[in-house]
Amino acid sequence: VCVAVLDEDGRPMPSFGEDECEPLGRDDVDQIVTWRGASSLEALSGKVVRLRFHLERAGLFSFQLK
Repeated sequence: VCVAVLDEDGRPMPSFGEDECEPLGRDDVDQIVTWRGASSLEALSGKVVRLRFHLERAGLFSFQLK
């Protein structure tokens, strides 16, 4: 599972694309998504963003932004 943060037009935000995402690889309900060079979404505060979840042999039950 990887997550990309996209801008209003659906383009990956710098440092928050799928390629920068550290993949989630275990079966767990409490995992934190991080990106190489950016471990927090705080830099995006106040901006409109979209999330794109990339799943391979996985399911997504829910997510929460903190």
